[in-house]
Amino acid sequence: MNNKERLAVWRALSELFLDTEIDRSLHQSIAQTIKLSEYTLQQVEDILWAEVYPVLKQNLASTAGIWDGWSDSWLQENLQAYENPEFIRKKSILYKTGISNEIKQHWSEITKLVNSI
Repeated sequence: MNNKERLAVWRALSELFLDTEIDRSLHQSIAQTIKLSEYTLQQVEDILWAEVYPVLKQNLASTAGIWDGWSDSWLQENLQAYENPEFIRKKSILYKTGISNEIKQHWSEITKLVNSI
């Protein structure tokens, strides 16, 4: 695992969890980061659901969520790469909430953009 590559993907995906408006421009930026990374789309989806979502989802539930992003050091200290993310990924997707549904919609748009690049 390339920590610099992983951090770039974490940073991009973490944008989905900020207390800000998400638009096509952000989707395009995330898609570009994914396309330039060493990871497949499936690997990035695993990173989203197994590493980023479980830690950052609470920001979207907070009435005063973070809107200006997390530092690289915070992401590195709080997000963790898993050798086998399947269990955590399934658990994240299984419990359907407004937040998980919103992230699924954004992910769908991002995957379309990645596939068109």
